[in-house]
Amino acid sequence: MAKKRSKIRDNVKCIRGFAHVHLVGRDGSLAGDSGWVENTIVNEGFDDFMCRLLVNTTSSKQVTAIALGTGTAPAVTSTSLAGEICSTDTANTFKRTTFTASVISSKTLRLTATFNSSASHNYQAETIQNVGLYDGTASTNSLFAGVTYNTSQWNTNQSINLTYDIQFS
Repeated sequence: MAKKRSKIRDNVKCIRGFAHVHLVGRDGSLAGDSGWVENTIVNEGFDDFMCRLLVNTTSSKQVTAIALGTGTAPAVTSTSLAGEICSTDTANTFKRTTFTASVISSKTLRLTATFNSSASHNYQAETIQNVGLYDGTASTNSLFAGVTYNTSQWNTNQSINLTYDIQFS
């Protein structure tokens, strides 16, 4: 009698991310809303942030910063966000910010961040249309995932409230 082979079932079938960007005026009024938009997790995102982190190798990475940009969604081979917004100083430093993380269900991680106009994230009006997650604020840090949405004009008197969900299903 032939032995029955048990099928190995994988509980995680999909990892998806979604971003939601709100532009907010100083008076608290909503000036723009991207709606929820699905992201692209890049190859290095799966390799360094997921696979290597799972076994805690020395080259593993963790998401610690969020960036805004003027470009489109990253390709799966991208290592940075197209058109990432930099300051106007001579060092051309990136204007990434940290976030608050919370688990909102057993399979969803939510990151929330604010780019305040008063915090000098925005020195000039920018036409933004993408957002990305990084393992730090330096130019040498790696991109985990990114998303594009319809363009929004980010004026110097506006803040951005950003929500980024990573869902496991």
